[in-house]
Amino acid sequence: MKRIKDVLSQWVRPGMMWTIVLVIVAVGLMVFALSFDKKDSSLSYISYCISAHSLAVLIVAAVDEGRKMNSKFRQNPLVSHYLNNTKLRARISLYQGLFINSLFAVFHVLASWIYTSLWFAAVASYHMILSVMRFLLLRSEQMRSKLETDEEKMVHELHQYKLTGRLLLVLNIAMVGLIVQIIWKDRGMHPLGPMIYAFACYTLYSLTVTIINMVKFLKMERPILSAAKMLSVAGALMSILTLQTAMMTQFNDNPLFRRNMNTLTGTSVSLIVIAMAVFMVIRAKRALKKLQLNHSET
Repeated sequence: MKRIKDVLSQWVRPGMMWTIVLVIVAVGLMVFALSFDKKDSSLSYISYCISAHSLAVLIVAAVDEGRKMNSKFRQNPLVSHYLNNTKLRARISLYQGLFINSLFAVFHVLASWIYTSLWFAAVASYHMILSVMRFLLLRSEQMRSKLETDEEKMVHELHQYKLTGRLLLVLNIAMVGLIVQIIWKDRGMHPLGPMIYAFACYTLYSLTVTIINMVKFLKMERPILSAAKMLSVAGALMSILTLQTAMMTQFNDNPLFRRNMNTLTGTSVSLIVIAMAVFMVIRAKRALKKLQLNHSET
């Protein structure tokens, strides 16, 4: 097994000189095959194989270089302080989420103004309220630092976690009626033009980062951070719905199909967010009850 790993390692890590030669040969063969209409020739298949190999080599080289840079980056005193300071990381995470959420809200406000879109105005209001909820979590984090005991801090965070869940539940129920009305009447939605591709890339990136962070903070060690990540999930789900409505408007001319698909996705997003909010409230209540029982026993 070790010998096989060594062979594979040498295959994808041939060294700097051979990597440059391999890339030049792959590019040359691909240009020749495509320029002279040799797509079905044996030379084209060879060029495809060499190109695939060179791509694998470049990916491995990029990963290795990234690991080296990450190791050097972590040796920086400021970076090391940031990674080892949980309180600082929590604060920065909350500020970062507030900034991104506010930026997204501004984007939708501008889109609603440019396209005279009731739909983008509704989504903008959704992200604005999420920004306010993030701000409340940030204030709660500052209040937490003034508490003395760990038990007081945990009780404070759990109450904020429960409050966030309740606010999210009320917000989503209120938004359901507006979203259904807009989608069902097919009003207020406009194509984004070329900007839709940038919006799609950002939505996919936001969803991926949100899922990773949600898994990271799924445990109730820091309920305020967990609540912030839940808000990120709610925002990412709304972004998916917004992206779909824009794509349906831009690429689909069938009003009935567009309405049904947007209604299905909108209902799914709303149900997921409502389930998340109910889960947060129940989870916080159980955790608070458990703390009270432990406190009464002691």
